Amino acid sequence: MRYKVIGPPGTGKTKTLLDEVDKYIAKGVPLNRIGYFAFTRNAANEARDRFLKKNKDLTEKDTLYFKTLHSLAFHNLGLNQDNVMNELHYKAIGETCGIQINYASYESNSWNGIFSSNS
Repeated sequence: MRYKVIGPPGTGKTKTLLDEVDKYIAKGVPLNRIGYFAFTRNAANEARDRFLKKNKDLTEKDTLYFKTLHSLAFHNLGLNQDNVMNELHYKAIGETCGIQINYASYESNSWNGIFSSNS
């Protein structure tokens, strides 16, 4: 079964999904077959840390699929941020199309980890 939980901060999204993780584990589903995906690194790390706090016999290595969808894709494709679009690529596209693209560098802080642009 797949779940998508949406709501503003503080409404229990993380708890709701962690309760589902617990139910699957109780049914015997191995943790490496359970995915917990969040939009931001902070949200994925918060869920992982809460899960590990309750399951002291586990480590971060056991929570391979507590991550962002971007991180999952990068991992499965064997990529890192140096392998994707960078400022020179955007510049080349803009020049080819005859438009100006305002590029904002990859945000490496833990807030979001996404590309942003006002173009």
